[in-house]
Amino acid sequence: MDILGARRSIEQKLLMQSVGLMALVAVSGTIMGIVTGSSAVLLDGVFSFVDVVIKIMMLMTAKLIARETSKRFQFGYWQFEPLVLAVEGFFILLIVIYALSSGITDLISGGRHVDFGPAIYYAIFFTVADTIYYLYVRRINKSLQSNLIKFDNVSWYVDALLELYPACKAVVFGPSRKFLSRESIENYPDKAVTRFIDYAVNVRYFNIQGTDDMMVDSVGMSTLFLPDVQYHFHGINSDDVVIHAYNMLYFILENDNPVGDGDTISGLENGELDSNVQWILQYEDSLVQPVRAVLDVNMGEYASGTR
Repeated sequence: MDILGARRSIEQKLLMQSVGLMALVAVSGTIMGIVTGSSAVLLDGVFSFVDVVIKIMMLMTAKLIARETSKRFQFGYWQFEPLVLAVEGFFILLIVIYALSSGITDLISGGRHVDFGPAIYYAIFFTVADTIYYLYVRRINKSLQSNLIKFDNVSWYVDALLELYPACKAVVFGPSRKFLSRESIENYPDKAVTRFIDYAVNVRYFNIQGTDDMMVDSVGMSTLFLPDVQYHFHGINSDDVVIHAYNMLYFILENDNPVGDGDTISGLENGELDSNVQWILQYEDSLVQPVRAVLDVNMGEYASGTR
């Protein structure tokens, strides 16, 4: 087996372990929710079951995502992940509707008694388990250097912190200054590829004062020692550029940044990705603080500034 094959084998093994631990959380949370009568704990267990299914589906699509880009899919095959998440979102919607109706019914009937004793042991156990698993994977990944494993492990680290600090109401991610409430993290539907970017990466939009120019850039990719992206432009819908930026970030993250100076990517035409429109990429210092190396996207006819 070659080095790349061995690395992917280890990645798959660690991801399967992650699935196993998530399954344990799901079973334990469901049982504990039933025993204690806590709808919140029960809902957490059911959410974890959905996570297990989605992780398995992600592993099934991993081979497809690992393929090289094609003329049609110049950003790779990450688009298949949102399809999986759409299925996940449907099931989560059903769960939320059930939880809402159950909560309203409990309120109308005067509530229910919750036994917090076993729930405390449950919280302590999984705080320790999440922390140990995080440290274990971190040690292995020091030699493996897999971004896929690293951002999956970040998720477990955040989960461990939330278990350890039950009074914590929100988390701020340093490099991106992104603020997320405890509820948004605990109920976040995706435990796979997009979770790191949605947690730790922020795509920003600026109007350049006194001009018609605009700026879209990202901050936070440096957590994984990957470049942020930067667009300096005019005459095009900024919302479309933000979506293009997220596409670029997913591509960079999933492919360990294969982009070099002078490479091109598909640009936008009437808000849609068009392979006939090619935008040139180059590395340079950022135009907006904090100063850092970014991957600048020269948007052709829409480009502003001098290059």
